[in-house]
Amino acid sequence: MMIEAVSSSPKTGARRRIAVFLGSGSSSRRVLNALLPLLERPAAADLEGVFIEDSGLQAAAELPFVKELCWLTSDVRDFGAADVRREITRRMHEARRLFEKAAERAGAGCSFRNASGPTLVLLREAASAADITLFEPTRASALALLQRGNPPPTGAGRIVVALDDRATARALIDVAWELAGPRPGRIAVLITPSAQSDEDLETTLRETLPRGRHIVDRLPDNRVDSLIDASRRLGAACLVVPATEALLEGEPLGRLREGVNCPVVMVRGN
Repeated sequence: MMIEAVSSSPKTGARRRIAVFLGSGSSSRRVLNALLPLLERPAAADLEGVFIEDSGLQAAAELPFVKELCWLTSDVRDFGAADVRREITRRMHEARRLFEKAAERAGAGCSFRNASGPTLVLLREAASAADITLFEPTRASALALLQRGNPPPTGAGRIVVALDDRATARALIDVAWELAGPRPGRIAVLITPSAQSDEDLETTLRETLPRGRHIVDRLPDNRVDSLIDASRRLGAACLVVPATEALLEGEPLGRLREGVNCPVVMVRGN
């Protein structure tokens, strides 16, 4: 099944390309909530919404032990392949409606499509072409599909930004500022070992973040698992990472998508 792309007329001025990956989980709303602050700056954006049909969820629903859980009543029932297909279709249309509404409010150009296939391949292709790429974690998508009603609230949390070098630092911090909105104290900075001795990066932090109102932590190594652990420890509501070649082409992107429990924003440096 394929949804045809739709477009709206963007505002005039310089535009940036933003790719938004939505899945069958209710956390798609969290991704779109994270998107909204990025559309409030004067420059217009070209938005591409991609709804991922996870074939693994369809296969899992055919197993005899898969059940649906209702948050409010704790009722459970069998959840078969036909139920999964209907629920995915319903959530796809809901995601499209919310995405187009967000784009319309911002006056942004937009397109929307659903896609099946290896999610990581689609993510890498989009992130290589877009200025900013947003996606939800795998765990949230799979779990939410089997739950009715709204999940328990998770709270506001922090905007956690990982800095790898000074060349991309300012672009990532700018995005973190936008996501934090009027509460810059929500920003927490994680610095990789390769950037920890960079004096210019320290200068960038002093120039771009309010003194005493943000957290700066240093990662013990460059492993993506350390980044995931740190984001969880800091209570990340959104994780901002550089769209580096090492992240996009290797195993780390899959581990990041599976390990975090909040939306991820990948940013290409200028």
